[in-house]
Amino acid sequence: MLRFLGEPHHDGSALYVSDQRPALGARVTLWLRAPLAAGVTAVHVRAVHDGEPRYFEAAVDRGRQASGYGRTDVWWRAEITAVNPVTPYRFLLHTTAGQRWLTAAGVAAHDLTDAGDFRLVCHQAPPEWMSDAIVYQIFPDRYDRSRPMAELPDWALPREWGPRPGDPGRPPAPPSSSTAATSTASPGASTTSRASAPTPST
Repeated sequence: MLRFLGEPHHDGSALYVSDQRPALGARVTLWLRAPLAAGVTAVHVRAVHDGEPRYFEAAVDRGRQASGYGRTDVWWRAEITAVNPVTPYRFLLHTTAGQRWLTAAGVAAHDLTDAGDFRLVCHQAPPEWMSDAIVYQIFPDRYDRSRPMAELPDWALPREWGPRPGDPGRPPAPPSSSTAATSTASPGASTTSRASAPTPST
C-alpha cells in the first residue's frame, strides 16, 4: 500500500466532492490531491455529457491544505455539471513523466474505457442514517441446496418468492409468551385468564 502514497488521489467522499446529493443540473466542485512526488503540472477533468466527452480545466486551490502527513500535497479544483442522472468523469493529469489518467481504478498511462470512471449520481439519495451504519445484504438466490427438500425443518416457514414480508400469504407467527393473556397473582389468590373469564349471570 505504501507505493500509492506518492500517487494523486480522488474519491467520492465529501473531502473531494462538494455535493454528496447533487440534483440534476447542479454545479459540483471536485478536488484532486496530488503529492509533489507525482510531478503534476496541470489537471483537466473529462466528464461525459449526453454520451459526449467534455473537458474542464482545474486550478490549484491554494486555500486547501491537509494537516499532518500530506501537508505539502497540492490540491487541484474544478467544477462540472451533473447533466445526466449519472455523469461519469475522470482526471487527465499532465505530469513531468507524461500524461496520465486517474479513474476509480487508479492511475494509468494509456487510454481507458468509461467502466472505471468516477460517477456523479443524481438518483434518489440513501437515507441519512446509512452514512454511519453498517449494512449487510443477504441474497437468498445465491444459496443452493444439495438435494430437494421433501420436508422443511421445524424452524423454517414456507414462503413463495414473490410476496414481501408482511404481505398476505405469510404463515402467522406463533404467539409469544409476552402476548399471553394470563396474569399471575400471589400465592393464595385466584388466577384468571382473560380469554376464559366467566360471563356474569343474568
